[in-house]
Amino acid sequence: MAKNVAATERERHEVTRIALAAIASGAPEDFTNQFRFCEAKEFPFPADVLTELGANALALAGVTRSEPVALEDFAQRHLAEFEVRGNTARQKLRAAVNLVVATHAGAVPDYFDAAGWWQQQDLWWFAFLATVGMVRVVAERTGRPVTEICSELRANPAADG
Repeated sequence: MAKNVAATERERHEVTRIALAAIASGAPEDFTNQFRFCEAKEFPFPADVLTELGANALALAGVTRSEPVALEDFAQRHLAEFEVRGNTARQKLRAAVNLVVATHAGAVPDYFDAAGWWQQQDLWWFAFLATVGMVRVVAERTGRPVTEICSELRANPAADG
């Protein structure tokens, strides 16, 4: 599973750029082939970058323990165009969402514990879905367009919650 090549800071920024462009486009599924350059990199890249991006989105929405956001029916409400069917896919999405929430809360996620055992290493895909959904949660919560949220995340990639 693990590769030998660590991602560069430039590659990390490229993942953010691709993800935000995909989400802002309204058709994020059309961008997934642009993540191919990540295949030769060390796990958990690019899932770690995507997880941080999702956490930054939650920070934009002002999500805190005293101002929580509901994640019930997350996939149905915020990822309707994606098929998340079957127990394995639902569990993987739940793991990715939990990684985003943990990162937003200030915890350092254990990516190997969360997904190192997966037979197919697609954590990046589920982290991307979680991030798409989180940006849409922010849009719903704030009443702002997704494109505006993506622009703000692009302008302030190191948002802290």
